[in-house]
Amino acid sequence: MDLLTSIDSSAFVSIRPDHERFSMDTLADRSSDSLIMRPSSEARKTGRFVKNIWYSDHGLFADTQMNALATCHRTRRHAQNIGHLVLLSRYFGGSSKGTLNDQTVDRHPGPLYLLDSELPWDGTREAGRLQTVYIPKTLLGFDPDQHSRFLEIPQSSSLGQCLHALMDEVFQHLHENDHLLPKAALDQLLACTRVAMDRDTRREDVRAHARAALYRTICSFIEQNVQSHALSTTTLLNQFGVSRASLYRMFETHGGVRNYITERRALRAVIDLSNTPATRGHVRQVSDRWGFATPVQFNRVIRRLYGESPGALFEKHAFHPGADWDEVVLTH
Repeated sequence: MDLLTSIDSSAFVSIRPDHERFSMDTLADRSSDSLIMRPSSEARKTGRFVKNIWYSDHGLFADTQMNALATCHRTRRHAQNIGHLVLLSRYFGGSSKGTLNDQTVDRHPGPLYLLDSELPWDGTREAGRLQTVYIPKTLLGFDPDQHSRFLEIPQSSSLGQCLHALMDEVFQHLHENDHLLPKAALDQLLACTRVAMDRDTRREDVRAHARAALYRTICSFIEQNVQSHALSTTTLLNQFGVSRASLYRMFETHGGVRNYITERRALRAVIDLSNTPATRGHVRQVSDRWGFATPVQFNRVIRRLYGESPGALFEKHAFHPGADWDEVVLTH
């Protein structure tokens, strides 16, 4: 008897795999009609992109690795193509930083993230590994008027631990069997995702939500005024009436609010550089436009955060197919 005919088909979901390896430049070319992406010229990186995708009637599963920094801008066509989906994702090494509807969004290893794919996004994606499940909104009962369009699920929460374990199980099955996925594992993943969405709407911890809301408001204010040379810790203390200690605690993971403002200026400047023709004086213009006191300070910050000088960050670079790929270890 054929092995496949002996399996209860109702217990499995059929999937179609798609595995490829190519350069970041090729990725940028392939995505150009819907996603504007510009890889950096970091000399330390090979510029490779590894794609493992599985298609099913219940959604799309993606396990991707990229070995170069890139700036990304999601176009209107991209939103139209995948706007009917909700993205559940997690990072293994690397991170992404950017804006969604002018709101600050930083994603890094540890938490899981739920995102309405209709939202426009601008930002940077670092070298690293990313696993994403693209889920039809109809399967989740997602309503943008009822549910958060962007949600961070802490790794330490019970739901975070449950979702991590289920994603471990699902992606292990996918890597071991390219054509079948146990329906029970998928159903459990969808159920936990629905619970995460619904729990957020109930706002159980009012004080924690109030702190989170104030943090988001301050981040939004920073984003709206990040080009101003006058933006400082004092500006925020006067604007929001919080103590210096409270403000520091809010941004402690970023090394304090001053460092956070510098990081946001650098991010917006890097995105600007990737979209600005390399003409004489353009680096100085970008530096001044995003609130840096001097070109020397700008150069120092960009080197520290991105590993290259501003002028060299997006120079055209050669891709060497024979270069070693630095494998990213899956840990969380």
